[in-house]
Amino acid sequence: MSRIYCKNEIKIDIIVYNLSENPIVRALPIAEALQKSGYRVNIFGFSYKGRGVYKAVLNTEIPIIHINLDDFGILEFLRNYKNFLALLKGDITYCFKPLPSTLIFGIHRKLLYSKKLIVDAEDDELYLPDNSIIERFYLAVFRGWNDPNSFRNKLIFSYLGKFYSDIFTTVSSKLQKRYSGIIIPHLRDEIKFKQTTVEKFKDFKCKYNIRNERLIFFGGYPHDHKGFNTIVEAIKNERNFKLVYAGPDHKNVVNASRILKENFINLGLVNQQYMIELINLMDITPIIQQKNTFTESQMPAKLTEYLALGKLIIGTDNSDIKDTLIDKNNSSRNRGIIIPNAPLKQVTEFLKIIKDYDKNPENYEYLMKNAIKYYEEHLTYNKIKPLIKLIENE
Repeated sequence: MSRIYCKNEIKIDIIVYNLSENPIVRALPIAEALQKSGYRVNIFGFSYKGRGVYKAVLNTEIPIIHINLDDFGILEFLRNYKNFLALLKGDITYCFKPLPSTLIFGIHRKLLYSKKLIVDAEDDELYLPDNSIIERFYLAVFRGWNDPNSFRNKLIFSYLGKFYSDIFTTVSSKLQKRYSGIIIPHLRDEIKFKQTTVEKFKDFKCKYNIRNERLIFFGGYPHDHKGFNTIVEAIKNERNFKLVYAGPDHKNVVNASRILKENFINLGLVNQQYMIELINLMDITPIIQQKNTFTESQMPAKLTEYLALGKLIIGTDNSDIKDTLIDKNNSSRNRGIIIPNAPLKQVTEFLKIIKDYDKNPENYEYLMKNAIKYYEEHLTYNKIKPLIKLIENE
């Protein structure tokens, strides 16, 4: 007869392959939600070249334990394999991203020590860029011989992860179709998002000489497919809008600064503990995506934060964004606005909407109220319950 555990006896080891960059942004809220539900949770992973843990998530009560790698070659990875494995003591291994550098530990512990394995997918890890057939074949077969997470290795381990996992969680319906399992959306702490304290940015508008300009926010990596350049193009000739950026250095950030000049505010990486306060100062929070294989699978984590804080959200019909923002049966319950995927139409439609919002903000208030309600009903830490039910029933 199997033993019945109390929640606080069950230890969950969460593995994130790269703690120096943003993959932990998905894992940390789920870890906190599990801890809030009574489990004992630790986060493990690798950091790179002495950079330590990603600055934006340092403020957490979850223990984050990492081993520094000088590079991410196979030899360096294998040299640290035994030391990393020895750190894992949990009853459950929860691997974030179905990658060789996470799954190898989860599968090892399941096969040798009978530890339960949970796997999470938030991106299409089998995505290849839209190069020529010859270039794509080269990337898939030959490139990355010294990379544990090369395409061919990811392809193999994506099937192994699906086969050996006891539970599979995903962030979108497309990934759910590939891996089965359940959707766990990007969650945010309902208690923290009700706080209204102002610390870090209390002098923000004075410091950046903001008078009546509308503030447009972009947080995260400004990759080409994430619509950052669309926003820049739309407002480059508009004096009544400023783009506020919170994220790492990037070529697109340099370009935005050159084009927008004083209408571009670059804050760099902002710790998550100040993000609520910062977003509360913003007027418009776009979730604009360029349509490709990658964006059809992932869901922007910032969307949850924008909903929670009742911002004007302008998004595109990628992945599950439209289903999140638009009510199919009653437009009065919409949470945001959807614009076309075509890049040129995105620019003109986005500009049209923000200019109308600038003149008639009262016409958009219902969207913001609906956004908060949707967050409270679907995206708080309490919505971790389907995963807990599966853990307890396994």
